[in-house]
Amino acid sequence: MAKSIKKETIILLGASSYIGRHILRNESWTCMFKIKAVSRLGAVGEQIQALNQKTEFITTDLTDYQAVQKLLTPGSIVINLAYSWLGGEEENLRMINNIIEVGKSKRIKRLVHCSTAAVVGRASDEMVTETSPCFPKTEYGKTKLKIEKILLDRSQKYFDVVILRPTSVFGPDGEPLKKLAREIMHGNRIKNYLKYCLFGSRRMNLVPINNVIDAIMFIVKNANDLKGQTYIVSNDDAPENNFIYISRFLMEKFNIQKYSIPKIPLPLGLLEFLLLVLGRNNINPRCNYSSEKIQKLGFSPKGTFQTALNEYAEWFLESHSK
Repeated sequence: MAKSIKKETIILLGASSYIGRHILRNESWTCMFKIKAVSRLGAVGEQIQALNQKTEFITTDLTDYQAVQKLLTPGSIVINLAYSWLGGEEENLRMINNIIEVGKSKRIKRLVHCSTAAVVGRASDEMVTETSPCFPKTEYGKTKLKIEKILLDRSQKYFDVVILRPTSVFGPDGEPLKKLAREIMHGNRIKNYLKYCLFGSRRMNLVPINNVIDAIMFIVKNANDLKGQTYIVSNDDAPENNFIYISRFLMEKFNIQKYSIPKIPLPLGLLEFLLLVLGRNNINPRCNYSSEKIQKLGFSPKGTFQTALNEYAEWFLESHSK
């Protein structure tokens, strides 16, 4: 009899998150790795658990040091998607400190930490890279940046750390684009037209969920010591990744009549001022996030932005026709 190949263990923290749920739906993960799916509330969902009978589902609290001690295993790869929206900075920093300390003692192999491009905040440059200065304005962005710094300062001597910064992750049942899609399908046409004129060519900084999952897989499988590197995961190289194109595309997919009045060209500076007044994290409508660094490492997303946008529109139509 042929010997079975021992699978590497992946400990997926934050399995009930949007990215986590999509990882668990991806059969290639369960075929390639032994996965422990960890959720604080055990809210991964019965459907996903039924589809992933080879996956071990664990309910635990990452703020409890002893619970994390029982969870992590020597030589494992940890993917951290966990974030407590209700717990604030204190709770999230407690979680990452527990993960670091236990990771040291258990000698885990690698920690892939999913952060966010929102840590950059109000970027003055039109092309943001991993070396761009960070000035986050939201509690979420500030907390995520503190987590990054703690990870890099306290863990690099003990295990390999990689930080991924995805931009706005969209896909079926994801929050980005839901509001715009609802407004186009059901909203006031005059308000939609005015927003269409105001936002115009504003960059949307969307990245398909499958691209993010592929990037995580790419980093997990990379055999090199990545030495605390940070990588932006974006799809801003797609020219279609702007408000006006996406609006037109969704209107066409939803069979919404085109605006009879031509678009009034408004200066992007006006939009930037309004975003500043509203206290938005990123107020630069021309801002793009570069994924050149991870691409130079060898990563290439499988799908296109256009395909992901089309899949999203079809999902939205189907989910709203029931």
